[in-house]
Amino acid sequence: MSNITVWGWGRLSASFASVNPIKLNIPENSIGMFISRKNSLIWTEQHLYSWDEDIITSQEHIFPSKLPNLPKKPLYAISQNTLITLVTDQFHLYKYENFLPSAISTKAKIISLSCGNDFILSLDINGSLYSWGNSAKGQLGLGPDVLPIYASPQQLLIEEKFIQISCGLNHSIALDNKGRVFSWGSGADGRLGHGDFKDQWSPHMIESLCPFNIIMISCGYQHSAMIANTGEILSFGFNGYGQLGLGSLDSRSQPCIIESLSKSYTVKLACGGFHTVCICANGDVYAFGLGARGQLGTGNNTNSSLPEKAQLQVPNMIKETKVYCGLESSFIMTCGDCEVGLPSRPTITESQDLSLLSESSGGGFRPSNLPPKSPDEAAYHKKLVEEQEQFYLEKVREKEKNSRERMRRESFRENEIREMMKCWENDILPCWDQKKASKQVEKLIRRGLPAKVRGEIWLRLIGNPMGLTQDFFEITLAKAQKLHEALAQGEIEALGKEGSLKFIKQDISRTFHQMGYFKEGSPLNQQLQDLLEAFTISRPDIGYVQGMSYIAGMLLLNLESCKAFLMLVNIIGSPLLIPFYRLDQVGISHRCQLFKFVLRHNLPEISDHFENEGLKLGVFLIEWFLTLYSRSLGHEVVSRVWDLFFYQGPLVLYKTGVAILKIIFYEILNEELEGIMRMLGQVGNYCDNGDILVDMIESIRIPEWVVLEIASMASESL
Repeated sequence: MSNITVWGWGRLSASFASVNPIKLNIPENSIGMFISRKNSLIWTEQHLYSWDEDIITSQEHIFPSKLPNLPKKPLYAISQNTLITLVTDQFHLYKYENFLPSAISTKAKIISLSCGNDFILSLDINGSLYSWGNSAKGQLGLGPDVLPIYASPQQLLIEEKFIQISCGLNHSIALDNKGRVFSWGSGADGRLGHGDFKDQWSPHMIESLCPFNIIMISCGYQHSAMIANTGEILSFGFNGYGQLGLGSLDSRSQPCIIESLSKSYTVKLACGGFHTVCICANGDVYAFGLGARGQLGTGNNTNSSLPEKAQLQVPNMIKETKVYCGLESSFIMTCGDCEVGLPSRPTITESQDLSLLSESSGGGFRPSNLPPKSPDEAAYHKKLVEEQEQFYLEKVREKEKNSRERMRRESFRENEIREMMKCWENDILPCWDQKKASKQVEKLIRRGLPAKVRGEIWLRLIGNPMGLTQDFFEITLAKAQKLHEALAQGEIEALGKEGSLKFIKQDISRTFHQMGYFKEGSPLNQQLQDLLEAFTISRPDIGYVQGMSYIAGMLLLNLESCKAFLMLVNIIGSPLLIPFYRLDQVGISHRCQLFKFVLRHNLPEISDHFENEGLKLGVFLIEWFLTLYSRSLGHEVVSRVWDLFFYQGPLVLYKTGVAILKIIFYEILNEELEGIMRMLGQVGNYCDNGDILVDMIESIRIPEWVVLEIASMASESL
């Protein structure tokens, strides 16, 4: 390629992140990149360069260092912390440490490398596979009878000829020259695609992919994705941040087609830590999954479980165009300039799991090119089915027991709410000004507000410091409707962030989609759209930001539209939260740093564990604050959090985050990075009891100086 350009977005350094793609200055004639958590690489036909996380700046420059003492011209390279593994143009293998190369002993002529957390997989010129490093989860593919660690390349005993390889955190996949995919290593979350969660110690073909001819593969930390020759993308594995692109957060143990991209003909693909980026034949770039650091390139830092069109278009698509992803960043290397513009979305259709094929084939999808099961295999499978039936019955009994206990608690709660309603309606609300600061009100709020009066009490607690009126709501709503109609008819080109109106409708049906409150055609669907459009017009400096719909939705479930609007504007416009909506990296970092102090003060073990695993707080904290926990916790539980938040103030947001981590304290300490990320993506499953969470929130202590700092932030003028 000539006139090489590289575009990057996401967390590009320790102090700089961009939610929009930016063009980076790179060494001339670059031909390849490798993006790692701490030390990334870029190379030309002659030289290899490296850079750490501190040397990409907001001036859009990469300042890599040319590595000295290179033995030969680089062909491919990977990096694990400070250790670089290099393949030269003569197919020789070297490790490069402390600026000195040393040969890795192997007779194989290596042409490609991939690596996981603590292991390496390589491909030689003949299509054979070699691996070395940690074998604890079977990720080396050398079989069950292996040493814990191998220091030099070991050949995998498999006859197929492979053409591509990719590694996750502790699993591997490989593509052979017949378009078949093999996987091995950790089977947690179904990341191997075999329909189960078992570890595999040697390569096993993914049988459900046999009807497809796969042409490209890629692994994220805990998920995998691939492209078929039809241009379709299939994905499987952990899906806690929507990185499978299927419109849900449910992990999948078998490959699933991403239906919303099925007509776009995808040609390039890469998986990041917890996100996925792809390029279509027309040059459109789509991304999905974790977006906390802007790694989706969609102009915001929220997650997406469906493919979002990034603000980048590659007009000169050529075969050599490449896409690379790191833990929190994405890059595209191509020829010539790219076009930057506002994002849109593909048509959303229901994803279909390939496991549906097993239903139509009467008990297990078996490709027609495979022979019938042998008697021994059939008996073995029958035994597995019987074991599954027994397991299912035990689960049913446990579920029935839990259901009875839940009904008992609900009955008690209903009686309690009836008594509290009498107190609120007859005693407190008529004398609100006199009693709002009383111990009685504090106690009742801590027990949880009755749904009937919850919205009204929220409104009284937060007040209306901006002095908004119903007339203002109606005027802004009318303006929004006119602008929305004009945009729909293509009459005008909206200026600034008011143009974000066009994305509201497509996000609404995904807000609390499990409960169906705002599904297409429902009355609340239109009310939520009106509310968000009115806000966008009232605050053109902010516009519509994904994640906002969750707060607006919670308000609409408790208040009429006008009152919900008054609260929404006052909440999002508060000094504590507005940096998250303005994508103010300095403000966000400051709030994350304060949370870090509170976390260390209460749970130093968790704080140290996060640092040791390289987990940045912003990965999960941005979404928690951006949505006031409404996307992560169940409706009833988050309502209890909001009760406290509106009564006690911003300290509750910090306490709630630490309280959640305290509830899953021991589970987190027993997990490595991948397990921690999985748990943080499913905290609603662990924090499903409002009483327990409230008790835990009350147990959190905040240093006095942090209290003063948060109070100072809350009183800032905007």
